Amino acid sequence: HHALVRRLLLQWACGKGELHVAEAVLASPSGALTPPRELSDALPLAVEGGHTDVARMLLGCGATLRGGRDE
Repeated sequence: HHALVRRLLLQWACGKGELHVAEAVLASPSGALTPPRELSDALPLAVEGGHTDVARMLLGCGATLRGGRDE
C-alpha cells in the first residue's frame, strides 16, 4: 500500500514540478526504498513538463533516461 502511494505521489509531484513534494517523498522512510525504476519512470514526467529542477534531483538520486516508457 505504501509503495503504491509513494509511486503515485512521486509521479504527480514530478509531473507538476512540485520539487519540495518529490523531495519529501524520497526523504520519507518508505522513500529510501524507492526502486531506481520508479525514479526513472518519474523522470520523463518532469522532463516533459519542463521541470528541470525536479529532473536534476531525480538524476541525482539515480534515475536514468530510457529509450521509452515500455522498456
